Amino acid sequence: MEDLSFVPHLFLEEIYFIKKEFLTDEKAAVSPFLGANQKNIVWLFHLEGTEICPEPYFTLLSKMIAACKLSLNDIVLVNEYFINKDQDQLPDGKKFVIFGNCELKQVNNQKYVVENNILLADSLTSLINDANLKKQLWEGLQKLFLA
Repeated sequence: MEDLSFVPHLFLEEIYFIKKEFLTDEKAAVSPFLGANQKNIVWLFHLEGTEICPEPYFTLLSKMIAACKLSLNDIVLVNEYFINKDQDQLPDGKKFVIFGNCELKQVNNQKYVVENNILLADSLTSLINDANLKKQLWEGLQKLFLA
């Protein structure tokens, strides 16, 4: 280990060094939730990385949310990748939009079927560059939020 004895002379307050093995991984430091969920609407997806919803996926979701006449105050985005299964619970929801598998089984492998206020859609990575999938998703979103 390198000599860090000079560091306390640079600061007026007490300094504590934390060994690297005591630090949590980046995944644990990110909240899996984004949004106020005032209307109890959960949009669940799975994207690995260091951000809850990186570009271009955030822009895609933002456009869909706005098209449904909703905002991040109304819904909550949940990235399943960051959920700590021992501590975090899925927020309460009256309506759900689920992108990809998200460890939840699809009903008879059907997508874009609005049933019991749940819309099952393709993954965000599949949707991002596929206009046909986006069109199918939009039809399902209209049934769920605009009908």
